[in-house]
Amino acid sequence: MFDMSSLAVYGGVSYNEQYKKLRRGVEILVATPGRLFDLCDRNFCDLSRVTFMVIDEADRMLDMGFKPQLDKIVPRTNKNRQTLMWSATWPKEVRNLANSYMGTNDYCQIFIGSTELTVKANVKQIVEVVSVHDKIKKLQLVLSSQQDEIGGRVIIFCNQKSRCNNMEYMLQDKGIKAAAIHGDKTQSARTAIINNFKDGRVPILIATDVAARGLDIEDVKMVINYDLPVNVEDYVHRVGRTARGNVKEGMSFSFFSPEEDGGNARKYIELFEKGKVDIPREIYDIADRSAPRRQTRYSSFSRGNNSFNNSYRRNNYSNDNFNRRSDNYYGSNKRY
Repeated sequence: MFDMSSLAVYGGVSYNEQYKKLRRGVEILVATPGRLFDLCDRNFCDLSRVTFMVIDEADRMLDMGFKPQLDKIVPRTNKNRQTLMWSATWPKEVRNLANSYMGTNDYCQIFIGSTELTVKANVKQIVEVVSVHDKIKKLQLVLSSQQDEIGGRVIIFCNQKSRCNNMEYMLQDKGIKAAAIHGDKTQSARTAIINNFKDGRVPILIATDVAARGLDIEDVKMVINYDLPVNVEDYVHRVGRTARGNVKEGMSFSFFSPEEDGGNARKYIELFEKGKVDIPREIYDIADRSAPRRQTRYSSFSRGNNSFNNSYRRNNYSNDNFNRRSDNYYGSNKRY
């Protein structure tokens, strides 16, 4: 690129090849915080000559708990460096990060679009109230009814890795090509899944927030929030996967579950109203009788809900059947 040598380093693969390339010299280094810190800690990578540093998706870096690594990496760079930070949202935690790495009043701030948390105007947002026990049937209806209209790639978001896996097997059992991606997959498996999704061989990607972080794939026509995230910032990130590149207009379809999402009803009402979304009356009723949850975007949270597994088993499917189907589909040694 620009006649400059570049290298990407990330976890899940061997250090040796990355170390060899670093030894030959690199002018542009793209890295995940964890692997970069490990390379520095092994004295494989000297950052003292880094004079231009970019922190991409700063809000997501905090989501993933990368701040301790960043706090150890940044001081290793040249103190006279220029620092740039990109973030789709601007919560207090990201502002504190900017103050920490750039100085309290020593940075220029540029906003593209509104400073408020909003979804892109070219994304049509649809939200329906769906019980956790009816989500599977509703998903099948959405996919079948929108199949002709979509004509492109679809990303389905779940909050649990087990749900991603079970949904993958369920869709495959019905002859629908789909693949699940999450943090328990190996790097090689994730790469293969993303390549198949980009090439159109697998038109439906089932993902957690962790796995989908940073995805920039064109021709994603629809995002389905099978599970709504606890934080509305994550919702904005998810929905932003569509209406990119050549796709001028995108669509998001979200299942609001009274059992799981009632405590966040007020936050979602505020966000949906900004986007002029047609909000079901039932969500307003749920908000009136539900107390808001106190979790912040950066606090730990676990739903611990096995409704997907239970409802799926009621349809006469078992984990053993899932495993056998997966082995037949991918081969006994490839559980993507």
